[in-house]
Amino acid sequence: MNTYQFISRNGRLYFSETQLSDAGMYHCVITLTAPLGQSIATLQPPSKTSLGIELIIRGDTATDFGPTIHNDFPAVFPTPALRGEEVRIECFAYGRMPLYYTWSRSNGPIPAKVQYLDEGRTLLIPNAQLEDSGNYTCRVQQGSRSFENKTIALVVEAAPFFMFPLRDQHVDINGEVTLRCYAGGVPRPVYSWFKNTQPLTSEPGDVEITANVVTIKKADPLRHNGMYACQVTNLYGTRVSTAQIRVLAFAPNFSKRPVDDSQMATISGNTTIICQPEASPAPEITWSHNGSPLNLVRGAESRVMMLDNGNLMITQVQLSDQGQYTCTAKNSEGEASSTGILTVVSRATITIPPRDTAVEVNSTAFLQCQASYNERFVDLVYSWSFNGFDIDVDNDPTFEKSPKASSLACTSSTPSSSTTACTSARRSLWMTPSQPPPTSQFKALQAKLLVSSGK
Repeated sequence: MNTYQFISRNGRLYFSETQLSDAGMYHCVITLTAPLGQSIATLQPPSKTSLGIELIIRGDTATDFGPTIHNDFPAVFPTPALRGEEVRIECFAYGRMPLYYTWSRSNGPIPAKVQYLDEGRTLLIPNAQLEDSGNYTCRVQQGSRSFENKTIALVVEAAPFFMFPLRDQHVDINGEVTLRCYAGGVPRPVYSWFKNTQPLTSEPGDVEITANVVTIKKADPLRHNGMYACQVTNLYGTRVSTAQIRVLAFAPNFSKRPVDDSQMATISGNTTIICQPEASPAPEITWSHNGSPLNLVRGAESRVMMLDNGNLMITQVQLSDQGQYTCTAKNSEGEASSTGILTVVSRATITIPPRDTAVEVNSTAFLQCQASYNERFVDLVYSWSFNGFDIDVDNDPTFEKSPKASSLACTSSTPSSSTTACTSARRSLWMTPSQPPPTSQFKALQAKLLVSSGK
């Protein structure tokens, strides 16, 4: 086909200019084709040819004219343009050849993925996205003498798609929980909510619905446990995201994480004794030392203080701090206690070692390690390794250390349908005094980090 001829997606054949040799009989041939990987189930012939259309050329050949953009153009195919599809913007002008086509966009540069076809007449956008929308201008120029511009607005529309789907949640009895889903789409999708497949309606003070947000004010297992669904709908389809809400109520227990039965601290150093029972609702925490209540208030600062999370922190450790510490957790369902022994030594020691941790893929795991040491005599350095190799947090975005390097954040994006570990990953911590007293030691502790798909 000659460069001055153009077959549009509208099925028409256009000539920028005509010559005597173009005269003749033309036929339109249409062919049925299936998308890649699909087949057509039909008894009709796969192609068909139209009756002949005669083109008659009269008069003399024009010496110079145009460019004039045809009234049919610019044009977008298909219409409407949908997210994820291949979109074409076509432009065609009459005029003496050669004609030069260029494109621009008013709200930013032309996307880098765009391809130019048919001597520049066609702008092809593969896998169109909402951000590809804008005002596209076709400029047709004939040498340096004359040109014409025309603009068309491209609006990429989309079936609903979830940017933030629902996630399963556990909530304490009488607690408040919020379900939030957010979907994109053009036109803007409409939200509907369901519980256990039945429409969910808003009840002020109990279950309150505002578009894409559901808030349960005072969770009750009999009324609020179940499977919730967020449904979004627009002109091009419907999508559904689901999540389970479980309202929990049980007495405190230390079966998964008891207080460490033996822990060491250094004279004049700091140490933290961790108390993290499982309980619902959240329990009240109290501490005792050698059987005597410490009568601490969360967050109240003192040398021996209970942190906001219930852990016990002792600063400027003394020999008198040695002994038995008991954490007691109590809620409306019952109470439980866990006891450990603190030993005070004169050398640096790790008081909180890293623990084995499991995390879903694309989530972040936090590994903590804390040492007790005498700051007057020891300069402490933390370093981390992965599978025996030092971690370079400056160049590896998977890992991030806290300012003092005593905690490590790891985010794994490795997809898997089974339990993987950053492949049976291990974390080791080395504690190295730069000017150790005679009794200080070099020590390493390890923990496993398991990464699973969560399915």
